[in-house]
Amino acid sequence: MRGFGDELDASALDRPPSAARLWCRMCYDGPMSKLLPRITLSCALALAASVMSPANAPAGDFAAELFAQWCDGTENVVFSPFSISAALAMTAAGARGETASQIAQALRLADAPERLPDAFADLDAQLTAARTAAPGLTLAVANSIWPQQSFNVQPAFTDLIRTRFKGEILPLDYVGQTEGARQTINRWVEQRTADRIKDLVPPGMLDQSTRMTLVNAIYFLGLWADPFDAKLTAEAPFHGPGGALSSARFMHRQGSMRYAETEDLQALELDYEGHRLTMLLLLPRPEHSLRDVASQWRGSGDKAWKSNLRSREVQLYMPRFTCTWMAECRDALEKLGIVNAFDPQRADFSGIAGKPGDLCISAVIHKAFVEVTEKGTEAAAATAVAMRLTAVEPPKPPVVFRADRPFAFLIREQQSGCVLFAGTVARP
Repeated sequence: MRGFGDELDASALDRPPSAARLWCRMCYDGPMSKLLPRITLSCALALAASVMSPANAPAGDFAAELFAQWCDGTENVVFSPFSISAALAMTAAGARGETASQIAQALRLADAPERLPDAFADLDAQLTAARTAAPGLTLAVANSIWPQQSFNVQPAFTDLIRTRFKGEILPLDYVGQTEGARQTINRWVEQRTADRIKDLVPPGMLDQSTRMTLVNAIYFLGLWADPFDAKLTAEAPFHGPGGALSSARFMHRQGSMRYAETEDLQALELDYEGHRLTMLLLLPRPEHSLRDVASQWRGSGDKAWKSNLRSREVQLYMPRFTCTWMAECRDALEKLGIVNAFDPQRADFSGIAGKPGDLCISAVIHKAFVEVTEKGTEAAAATAVAMRLTAVEPPKPPVVFRADRPFAFLIREQQSGCVLFAGTVARP
């Protein structure tokens, strides 16, 4: 796994705030391997969205498991649980037997792997409803598969991509126009992520043996329901990993917000316009760490934080931040039980093409970007709820929520519980 965080620059303020990508490479060991040393099936995603709905996601859910593996508070991290789960669901649509069962188990649909396409179709409908409810919100999801012009893909698989994932089928000539195919896919991704994800498919990832690329792209742009006043933003110290001291641009606002606290952390939820999307901030106490946050999330889900949120007058100090991060996901997925898919001897993707053992995943790479400024990234406002709750409680002095040390964030759709993005800020 590798990750990196980018420093905020002035030009970033005019760029779309949220995007992510996932790349899966699948190898083919069928009869044609005698003619070609390696035939590959590639899978690329440019995305950011969520995991399963609460009814299908137990406490130790997919997003929490990945957070526990990747977010230790030593670096800036952002990833899209939905980006990875959508890629796996699209791949699982062509998986069979134990290969399909292991993917479904990781996505918390162990008893019914055949339900994955329908589950993601339902999720897409909920995200569409969230977008419709918020005129100021941009949330676009796009799927596509790019087979070799002569590759014999199972019609049932392409039908599922079209009907349940709303995907496009766009044949390319990897054999005769490898570089042209790469550029075509990258242009498609750029157009659907407002140019946020560029060069999704890097040079060398496609060659004449490539037979398919699967792409899922999501672009999100949201404004805060209650934006920060840029005139109040000021430099202040940030206490990074190991006590390293740096300077960050802290946004500030005071008002009624949904707030909770435990012995381990402070939690604060900010709404976006339309009130269907929120950002949940999780700030460990100085004597605790983000590993404690991960442990709680894996053990009991986010109910301990969400159920205790109450309207409270809060003084919020939060750094502006930008983060780009990339990870090779194979180890993380294998730890979640997805083993057969990577094993040429046991993988069964015969629902895509060929017979059991012909196709297997050889790599999964995920990249994501997030930016948070005074205007938003997600926009949220729970003014009505906050005012109602405040009215029935005696006045309390403002609580201070100062995110001047490593903290976590979750961007989610409220009604479905979908985690669009998750990550940590260690070096704003």
